[in-house]
Amino acid sequence: MKKFVSLFVLTIAVASLFAQSNAPWKVDFNVGTRLMPMKTADANYDCSVVDLGANVGITYMFYNITDEDLLKSLGLKFDLGYDNVTTNIEGSEAVLVTNLKRASGQLVVDIDNLGGYKMYPFGLVGHIGGGLTLMQRANPRPDRLLNAIVGISPKFWIAENMAISMDFSFIALDKQSYGVEMIDRFPATKIGKYSNVTIGFTWGIPDYRSKN
Repeated sequence: MKKFVSLFVLTIAVASLFAQSNAPWKVDFNVGTRLMPMKTADANYDCSVVDLGANVGITYMFYNITDEDLLKSLGLKFDLGYDNVTTNIEGSEAVLVTNLKRASGQLVVDIDNLGGYKMYPFGLVGHIGGGLTLMQRANPRPDRLLNAIVGISPKFWIAENMAISMDFSFIALDKQSYGVEMIDRFPATKIGKYSNVTIGFTWGIPDYRSKN
């Protein structure tokens, strides 16, 4: 099973250097896990892999409003994300659970369309942007942070307007008053960072008006 999953991931990643559906509106839903450790406020605290990571977003690509090669390969995305982080305290059975909820606006680049490969049903999309993150645990007050995100999403279109998608994203958090385990940071704040890998679906919504 592990070999099958590894082969599937490798196949999608390599083959996704090609083209995808030209539907201007796209909705993404992905779930997955975290790839790298998160920064903590104290060396005695260790953040385990995320229990749940998910995001949903809606993208509008500029395919139908311009013929300029660069601009028609760009789009805008509004994205909502959620991460559940479990923190283990060294030498103790105590476990802390922190929730991170984020909203971001992102610039999207249809890499395969920009490169002119045109080999549907594969696709590769990049995205970069930023927004706000709310980090909270049961008792302390929420910590409001700025976030920056950059990522890449290979896709395989299984139907004209439906694709299996993967997403690899790196996320940075600034203006932290607490660490991810919600322990106070003194005397200075630091930048938190982590990366996610998720898999899910992309639904392309055709612009029917363009057919009239």
